Amino acid sequence: MQFFKILSLALALSVFGCKRPAAKQSNAVVVTGTVFETQSYCGGAAPSEDRLAQMKIPKPLAGKVIYLKSGKVNNPEAPVVAEVTADERGEFSVSLEPGFYVMVDEKRVDKASYNYMMSNFAEKTENYTAVDKACLDKWVAEANLVFEVLAEANEPLNVTFHKPCSWNSFPCVTFIGERPR
Repeated sequence: MQFFKILSLALALSVFGCKRPAAKQSNAVVVTGTVFETQSYCGGAAPSEDRLAQMKIPKPLAGKVIYLKSGKVNNPEAPVVAEVTADERGEFSVSLEPGFYVMVDEKRVDKASYNYMMSNFAEKTENYTAVDKACLDKWVAEANLVFEVLAEANEPLNVTFHKPCSWNSFPCVTFIGERPR
């Protein structure tokens, strides 16, 4: 009988004596924005001045994947805190804790593009100069956008990516080959 009293007391203490862990409060706020794109003239029939001007006007970019990391400078080895894809209007929405963030695209999210450039453009070729390593080090550390998330009242973000010509799409090298006509 004494055994059951002790067992009952132990059970009661374990049930009522334990507190539930406090739920981690999230201070996340919704951040919205739009991804835009401009384009370069890449050859072919000479476009009109109006067409050249139109190519410089940012247009919504559907389906663009952007990566968000904490901080004010891009570190290719830092973890991605959010990966977001722009909708058909180029718009996106993401929940983030207050703080500073960098937004980067697939070329700056990790060391893959950097390593590709260093291995494929280490020396001058018929079409390209050798990669400028100091330029590439600076380029990879730059974010496409640096922004601060406040606890409330955040303005929508706008970021514009430029679509270069395929033969001139590598940073920190110069195309020296024959241009398409």
